[in-house]
Amino acid sequence: MNSRRRTLYIDSTATQFLSINTGIQRVVRNIIGRAPDIENAFDIRCVPVFCTFGRYWARTTTTTPGVQSARPSALVSLGTAASTFMDRADRLVGQAADRWPALSFMNYFIIWLRRLIRAAGYSAFRFPFLIKILRGHIKRIEPRAGDIIFLPDSFWAYDVVSPLPKVANKDISVVPLIHDLIPVYNQEFCSPDAVRKFKRIFDNLVTMSSGFLTVSQATRDSLL
Repeated sequence: MNSRRRTLYIDSTATQFLSINTGIQRVVRNIIGRAPDIENAFDIRCVPVFCTFGRYWARTTTTTPGVQSARPSALVSLGTAASTFMDRADRLVGQAADRWPALSFMNYFIIWLRRLIRAAGYSAFRFPFLIKILRGHIKRIEPRAGDIIFLPDSFWAYDVVSPLPKVANKDISVVPLIHDLIPVYNQEFCSPDAVRKFKRIFDNLVTMSSGFLTVSQATRDSLL
C-alpha cells in the first residue's frame, strides 16, 4: 500500500518576479500563508513553487516566497517598467496605424525590441540562478502520481504553462484559479499583444487542466 503523502504545488511565479501588488498577488500570498491549515485539513503537503527556464522550482531555504514581499531588485523593476512601456507603445502605435497605415512598421520594431529586452533579462538572471542551484538553495520539483499543481497566480504573465505537458500524462492534476477573463471579454482594456498572449496561453491551459476554480460566480459563468 502506497502511503506517500500527496503534494499540492502552489504556483507563485508572478508574485515572486513582478514588482506589483494587485488583488491576485494578495490572494496568492494569503493561500501560501494558510498552507499549514490546508495541510492539516486535507492531509496534503503544500509547496510554493515558481516557474522559470521551462521548469518548476522550489526554494529549500526557510523563507517562504509570496508570504512576505521581498523588495524587488532594480533589474526586476526595470524589466517590469520596460514591459509596461512596450505594452503602451504597442497600443498607441496600433491606434495611430489605423489612421496612418505607414506607421504599422513600428509594431515590428516594438516586437523585436521586446524580444531583445527579454533575451538580455534571460542572460542576466540565468547565471545567479545557476549559482543558487549549485548551492542547494533551489531545487527542481518532480511531481508524482496523485499530486496537484495549483495555479492561483497570473499564469499569463510568465510561461508557467509550457512545462505542464511533461506531467499531464502522469496522473497529476492541474487546477488553475481563474480571477477574470478581461482579455477575452473586455479587450478594449488590454493591448492587442496582451490579448493574443492571454488567449494562446489560456487555450493551451484548458487542454491540460483537470478542472478550474474561480473567484466569483460571474467569472464561473463567463468561463462556461
